[in-house]
This record gives sequence, C-alpha cells and structure tokens, in this order.
Amino acid sequence: MKLLFLTSIIFAFFSQITNAQNTYPLPKGYTQHKDMDNNLSRLEGDFDGDNKKDLMVVATKKGADEHSVFVYLSSSYNKKTPPQSFLIGSALGYSIEMKKNVVSIGACFGNGRFCKTFKFRYNKNIKDLQLIGYDEQNFGNAMHEGSYKKSVNLSTKQFEVTRYEWDDKIKKDRIILNELKKFTINNILFKDLTPQKIEELEKIGAKYLER
Repeated sequence: MKLLFLTSIIFAFFSQITNAQNTYPLPKGYTQHKDMDNNLSRLEGDFDGDNKKDLMVVATKKGADEHSVFVYLSSSYNKKTPPQSFLIGSALGYSIEMKKNVVSIGACFGNGRFCKTFKFRYNKNIKDLQLIGYDEQNFGNAMHEGSYKKSVNLSTKQFEVTRYEWDDKIKKDRIILNELKKFTINNILFKDLTPQKIEELEKIGAKYLER
C-alpha cells in the first residue's frame, strides 16, 4: 500500500513537469539546467495574478557556456513567438522562489563566493514582469578581504553598499563602510535585461567598493 502511494506521488510529480513542458516548451536547442544534485532550476507559480500557472526556468543552449533564464506568463505567452529571456551567465546553481508576489532568481558564480539576485514583480499597467531589485554579495577571499553587500532598490531608486573586513580580535567581520544613496535609472522589464543593462546595474555604487 505504501509502495503504491509513493509511486502515485512520483508519477504525479513527473506528470506536472511534463505538462508544464508541453504548455511552455523551451526554444529549439535548449535543455533545462540541472544543478550538481540533478535538480531542475525552475519554478511554477502564478506570477501575473490570473490564477494560472506561469513558469520561470534556467536553460542551456547546446554548445553554449552561459545559461539563460526564460519566463512564460500565461496572460501573454504565445507559442508562435519565443519566450522572454535574459543571459545570466554560468553559475554553480540557481535559486528561484516567489514571496509576496515577488519572483527572485539568485545565482552564485566561480567558487561560489560571488552571488547575484534579481527580483521581479508583475506590473499590471505594463502587463509584464518588472525588475524591482538587484542584490550582490561578495564573500571576498579566505581572509574576507573585498567582502561586501550591495542592494539596489529600483522602486525607491536607492542603493545601499556595505563593506566588511575581518577583525581578528572579535573573530568576525566588521563594517568599515555603509552608504545609502539615491540613483537614477529607467524602469527595467524582464525582457530588457540585456548584458548591457546588467552591466549598468553592476556599476551602481561601484565606486564605494574600491579599496
């Protein structure tokens, strides 16, 4: 009986993934990204508030090093046109979650000591996902040199940069700089996240990260 119950759960799980793949097929030549534990980097949820399933998924094009993030909104997706996407780079793994109508995708690069998070919320007026936040965290080297956190709020047009250094006396990081500043930038939609736009986000507050 227990074996039958477990089999039913596994079948239902893979049926959901198969149904989503049929509803939201990846462009030709792409496969879903899997992390080191063989887990798919994807999230199903109602991103646009129409009580229907949407999908955000990380995929890799055959022969390419970088990964792309694709989003499928039930309110606007059309199989005749490619889904919205942006290049996120090549990370060890990705974390996609949704909290309070905000969809976030995080990624850590290299040896895992530099991480980025992009935060989106559906804009009912524009009828699209809009970038509302961008975060960076650098853990620095083994001595924590160069470690910092940067949070960019595109709704309030403010960013905060906090730099740290290791204090051997107290055996933990201490803050050596904290800046909260205003900045100017145009609204960025999911489909607008080109490498140039991401570079623009990286440059916000960059002068406060110089040692």
